[in-house]
Amino acid sequence: MAELQDNVPPGWDCRIDLKTGRQYYINHYTKSTTWEDPRLRLRHHGTPLHVATNQMEMIQMQVI
Repeated sequence: MAELQDNVPPGWDCRIDLKTGRQYYINHYTKSTTWEDPRLRLRHHGTPLHVATNQMEMIQMQVI
């Protein structure tokens, strides 16, 4: 099970669904789950996955 946790972003866990045998991912920041590997999404979008869209807009506005 420890190998499932390797390299997942902070605030995320990877678990196995006992019914299907598939891996799923838990985002503890948003209290949500997904079948999509967050490491792949992070590589494609470059946006931290624990930051909500409205928070990103606030952060960008503060930087400008």
